[in-house]
Amino acid sequence: MRKHLERALERLGKGGRACVIALVCALAIAGAVAWPKPAEAATGTVKMYRLYNQWSTEHLITSSQSEKVANTANGWTFEGIAWNAPTSGDNVYRLRNIYNNEHLYTADPNEYNSLNGNGWEGEGVVSHSAGTSGKPVHRLYNKWADPVAQHLYTLDTNEISVLTKAGYVDEGAKWYASNTEDDSTLALGAFFVDTPGGFKTVLCTTRDGCSFSYLSTPFESDENPLHDPSIMYKDGCFYMLSNWNRYNGKFNPMITYSRDLVNWTEPEGNLLINDGSYDGIPLESYPFGLSDFDVVAPEWFLDDNGDVYIIFSAGYYGEYHGQSENDRMKPYAVKVDISQDGPDSWTSTDTGKHFPKDLRLDFTQAFEIKGLEPDDNYIDGSVYKENG
Repeated sequence: MRKHLERALERLGKGGRACVIALVCALAIAGAVAWPKPAEAATGTVKMYRLYNQWSTEHLITSSQSEKVANTANGWTFEGIAWNAPTSGDNVYRLRNIYNNEHLYTADPNEYNSLNGNGWEGEGVVSHSAGTSGKPVHRLYNKWADPVAQHLYTLDTNEISVLTKAGYVDEGAKWYASNTEDDSTLALGAFFVDTPGGFKTVLCTTRDGCSFSYLSTPFESDENPLHDPSIMYKDGCFYMLSNWNRYNGKFNPMITYSRDLVNWTEPEGNLLINDGSYDGIPLESYPFGLSDFDVVAPEWFLDDNGDVYIIFSAGYYGEYHGQSENDRMKPYAVKVDISQDGPDSWTSTDTGKHFPKDLRLDFTQAFEIKGLEPDDNYIDGSVYKENG
């Protein structure tokens, strides 16, 4: 999978190494991704996260996923991965100010020892330095912070320039980040974007869930974009998923695929799936007894054993009926087998558009997901797997 996305990124002019995880988003930036717990990469580095407290203006540096999650839950802003630290080398220490809980970082053991016990509590080694051959991490001093002067840590030369012009004091390089490029997970996200020119289906990448880079626009507004797209990689192929509203009391996922992230087939719901014999996925029971139910925001779920499910909500979606937010929806799932055995696609000589060929979708019945808190408005659900 890494090689497939690497080649696809190169064709799009985006170099890099990656493995694909999840994919969700609707209406520009709505939605959420469950990011995996950071682990040491094979290169011997660990991610260092930076967070910002809007009330105290402190910046916190940590490699701890639990500390990152706890602080963001309490209002801190996650600013992404600050740098990659080596897993060995000179020690980098952290101290906590006992009066206001702010933190100071230093690779100087003399500074650490002199401050520890003098209004500061030493918290020990939190990272390591790569030595002078690495990327310099600068410490900037904010002399106006009150009541205790604060520091900011960065290897971004542009940030250093902007902040020193604003009055910060650059204390220079205090330690060094790893030169090794981040070989951690690169996430590929599919977005449904509302622009002044109309809706678009857009692909973006991110390493931290905070900063996204534009990759491509598979579908423009006049080419039937996928609403609320979900994306999956399986057996050498990228699949995107959306849905038709309803058709003969069945769920009709709309699917497009690509092997290179450049050439996508036209989103297809019925006519070209299973050689035209496909007519939708039945539900084991109608939501609220509605045979003409609505479906919203289906999502792929690819299990680690290769099984594929589609998670979706079915019922009465008020927006479709002129009754905004007057919804009654239930969550459903269906296990499917999806394959594309023939040539990638055939191309229309009239329009130049690519259409699916030999796209197969095998399934049984969609089943209701039960055991949730009592509610009749479960919309836009997704699933992730943790610890088996």
